[in-house]
Amino acid sequence: RFDVTVSTANDQRVVAPGRLVREWAHDGRRSFRFLTDAPIPNQFIIATARYAVTRETHHGVIVEIYHHPGHADNIARMMRAAADTLQYCSANFGPYPHDTLRVAEVSAQFRNFSGFAQPGVVFLGENRGFLIDARNPRRLDLVYRRVAHEVAHQWWGYTLVPADAPGAALLTETLTKYTELMVLRKAYGREAVRQSLTYELDLYLSGRTGETGAEPPLARVDNQSYLYYRKGAIVMHALQDLLGEAAVDTALRNLLHEQGGPGHRATSADLLRQLHAVATPAQQALIDQWMNDVVLYDFTMESARSRKLADGRWLVTMRVSASNRAAEMIDIGVFSADERQLHLAKHALHGGTQEVAVIVDREPLVAAVDPYICRIDRNRLDNSRRVER
Repeated sequence: RFDVTVSTANDQRVVAPGRLVREWAHDGRRSFRFLTDAPIPNQFIIATARYAVTRETHHGVIVEIYHHPGHADNIARMMRAAADTLQYCSANFGPYPHDTLRVAEVSAQFRNFSGFAQPGVVFLGENRGFLIDARNPRRLDLVYRRVAHEVAHQWWGYTLVPADAPGAALLTETLTKYTELMVLRKAYGREAVRQSLTYELDLYLSGRTGETGAEPPLARVDNQSYLYYRKGAIVMHALQDLLGEAAVDTALRNLLHEQGGPGHRATSADLLRQLHAVATPAQQALIDQWMNDVVLYDFTMESARSRKLADGRWLVTMRVSASNRAAEMIDIGVFSADERQLHLAKHALHGGTQEVAVIVDREPLVAAVDPYICRIDRNRLDNSRRVER
């Protein structure tokens, strides 16, 4: 149980987990009392600073951002990320359990501090959000993504508190990464998700090279961040592609509701059972592979040629190789010079080389297999090729 009273300087404000139940001044100092309505994990942060406060109400929740008065450039972006994440999670997983959400800036003097969520509050390092130049619309919005991630922890880590067992990080960090991706996609589109997953894939592949023993499967992840963050993001994105977003969200909502029983804390086995409940037998087999085994794919776009047809359209013929053991439905995309998507559809790819032919309306420039990263590929750099005439 958490009940804290903090006295600070008269020109400062305190931020802590839980609900602010009282604020008062006495003898030239200010005091604040915070209380949680239910027990929380035994770790917490208390911050006090000369904060400016930006306050708005979104979806019935008061959202407050505590920041250095001179660090206001990204406040609107942070507010939008918090509001969008509250909306997505409340609609798909269950109501936000507090009446206020606070986002508090942490000084760069804490050099390794990135972000940390607590019940009702998110602490974010100034260099990880408040001071980032996010004005380039072609670059991934890291500010938005990071705020969305930390707000999602209000569900994955605090509404759901997993059992202290292997796979616990799958239920906190990996499910938070999934939520982050879905919120990011709704705000910025599929290209932003592709940029984010490219980063995750590279970090997973580099991270696994430092594993001293056998790489554990995702369902039994312990403290390996390259698994619960990086691989987890790609696997959950693949599950969303395989099952559909609505089905995955149904499974996660049921997982949250189920873990509310007396003395029950969810495990990775509970998550797999809920995913199985919304999947066909063939889909269940893939779920088990991705969660319980270590599976890597290797797709190559060996060649791509186009020929203009009499009706003005273009025939694109591609040779694609794959290493998967059984045939799977994998996206193949064709794109124009202005990056317009001319074709994107799933094709059955089996181990070995196969030819795929499609017709598009405009002259193609690039052909790609798995362009939006729904599988863990050993070498993503050979997945696309310039279309030759």
